[in-house]
Amino acid sequence: MRITVKTFTCLLVILTALCLLPVCGAKPDVRPGMKAAEADKAIAVYTEAIRLGLKFAESYYYRGNAYYIKGEADKAMADYTEAIRLDPKFAVAYYNRGVAYADKGELDKAMADYTEAIRLDPKDAKAYYNRGHAYANKGEPDKAIADFTEAIRLDPKDAKAYYNRGSIAYANKSELDKAIADYTEAIRLDPKLAVAYCNRGIAYYEKGEPDKAIADYTEAIRLDPKDAKAYFNRGIAYDKKGEPDKGIADYTEAIRLYPKYAVAYYNRGVAYYKKGDKVKAEADIAQAKKLGFTGK
Repeated sequence: MRITVKTFTCLLVILTALCLLPVCGAKPDVRPGMKAAEADKAIAVYTEAIRLGLKFAESYYYRGNAYYIKGEADKAMADYTEAIRLDPKFAVAYYNRGVAYADKGELDKAMADYTEAIRLDPKDAKAYYNRGHAYANKGEPDKAIADFTEAIRLDPKDAKAYYNRGSIAYANKSELDKAIADYTEAIRLDPKLAVAYCNRGIAYYEKGEPDKAIADYTEAIRLDPKDAKAYFNRGIAYDKKGEPDKGIADYTEAIRLYPKYAVAYYNRGVAYYKKGDKVKAEADIAQAKKLGFTGK
């Protein structure tokens, strides 16, 4: 949500920065921790097996996993496709191919594969979870929320599913109480999930509770000291409370972490103006404009 407040011939832009986990958890169902060197060995083994005539769906599937680990998505998709041709009921092959399509930004193909994986294995929480991401990225929040909800039903201990459902509800539907409830459950399940604190802070801020927002931003910063957005958001909350010095300190740290953070320069400039330091104010606002900030 964006709120603009006129002050001194410029605008103080209160634009909270949503902390996101893009395609969070959208990974293929591969052996955790496999390294690139191990993947090379796996590719060699399965390639030789295929050459010798052992052209089973599993051979292509596991070689596809190894290609994916090496970052060779096209080869991975080709192998998943062959695995599916050999075994059309191979649900996890559809799921993994969907992940690879999502990595390439081909969301419609990814959703089609997740949907088939779900048809073949209706209890696959990961497939619902990742399809929810795809719907979210396509701007269909209701469908995204429905899929995250089903993922939660199937796996009630998945903190990130609660987190992402909260983010979708907040970002696209402004259902703040539901968002806060989901962030709170995500935090209960995973107390180190910094982004959940950050986004719950945004929801509290939008509800007019800056003290709770500041507490959440502070915890997010403790867990992830390199999160420029958490500092920026806390600076906005301090501005709201009439504490420009603290706001300036947070904007400054956000800028240190992300030197191209134009709106942080702009808001710091307005905070300086409130303190009567017109020279610093004009310098920051000029830098914000140089970085492309228009105040809109």
